[in-house]
Amino acid sequence: MAIWNRKRNEPRDRHREFIYLDEVSVVSLLAGLQGEIKEAVTDTLSRTEDHSLGGTIGAAKAGASVESRLGASRTSTNEVVRRAVIQSTFRDLWRRDVGVLLHNISGIKRRSRKPIHSYRDLENALPRLKKAKLAVPLSEIHRGDIVEMDVKIEADQFFKIITMGTTILDLMNGREHLFGISDADVREVAPMIKVLRELLVGLVPMRGLATSHSVIEVAGERVVIATELLGNEVRGGARPLELVGFAESDSFWRDLRRTLFSGSTFTVYARAEGPVLSSPWSPIKIADLLESLAPDLRDQVVLPLQQLDLGNTQSVETPETRATAQFQLDNFAVALQAASGTTPDSTAVNEAVATAIPALASATTIEERRRAFEPVAQAVAGEDADRDLLLRIRSDWIDRLPAPVQNHSPVPRQQPDSEVSPVQLEVGFVALYW
Repeated sequence: MAIWNRKRNEPRDRHREFIYLDEVSVVSLLAGLQGEIKEAVTDTLSRTEDHSLGGTIGAAKAGASVESRLGASRTSTNEVVRRAVIQSTFRDLWRRDVGVLLHNISGIKRRSRKPIHSYRDLENALPRLKKAKLAVPLSEIHRGDIVEMDVKIEADQFFKIITMGTTILDLMNGREHLFGISDADVREVAPMIKVLRELLVGLVPMRGLATSHSVIEVAGERVVIATELLGNEVRGGARPLELVGFAESDSFWRDLRRTLFSGSTFTVYARAEGPVLSSPWSPIKIADLLESLAPDLRDQVVLPLQQLDLGNTQSVETPETRATAQFQLDNFAVALQAASGTTPDSTAVNEAVATAIPALASATTIEERRRAFEPVAQAVAGEDADRDLLLRIRSDWIDRLPAPVQNHSPVPRQQPDSEVSPVQLEVGFVALYW
């Protein structure tokens, strides 16, 4: 929570209890703004004392005199050196307030936080809210932009499985008889847990729903806005915002299990890794590397791991997702045919597209989305297709969205009654505190 000076529109210092602080990111961001980073602050106090004594002797009749003066000066200097720590460096970064698109709502003056009760008023107030850093269109969020908001943070399910498996194995080591299992069972499971732990290479995948901000459609554009500003008439059309990304395990200042397994709410200071995600985020980043080396190896290694990612819920196929899937598959087929110079049977290609649409529309992971394109690729280019060409064209169309139908009405389209999936924004976590 930030506290603002009422007389001067600037933040005042406050107490922060850090849970996570990435020192490398803090120093890098501040150095990019002001150059040098202070390591110590020196306060110098100087005190000077002057003493003088003088006298004059003279003869009035002779018109002569003798004057004598004696002076002394003493100077003392005291120096107090205060070492700069990472917390004070973060305070300097936070007070610079450069590149920040969204501020924690509690740090904004109350007169700027009045609820807005109609979509037309919300549209008219958007420029003012952007200036006050209370709202920003999703299209204006780019890599490196900074957001600060309250988030109910927790570790990704993939990390929870690894932590739980490691803890259980440590408990059972040498005590198998207490748990009613054999040594062979432990030896069979232990290598899998070790491989999963090594895949994270010291990173902690995290995700959290924003409690202070939501996403709402204003004049056909999705906008991240402080939820407190949404009146009852417009709050029903808002969607939740979810921040996802990785944190350095060594940068946590509290026990990971206490911090990330409790579902607590913290203030997050983070940098955007790019625009809003168009497909579900997955913590298994090795898939991209293996795909560039050998797609078959990717399927063999990543697919079993992806099945362990219990954080993804089952996707519900809707007319909108089917239309998007058909758009992506049709354009992929046309682009692959033009690039490879083949002349496939149009009926076979159409049948492959029709078969792949349900799989793509209901996919919940990036691996499922990629596999949905395979039948279309085989129908267009055959079994001996150029894999590099196929991967490049599939990458161009796998996340491409059809042009949205403009909504000129101030009232956004009606949201479905079922639970709305959150809008995901991938970030790099710089600090967690309360």
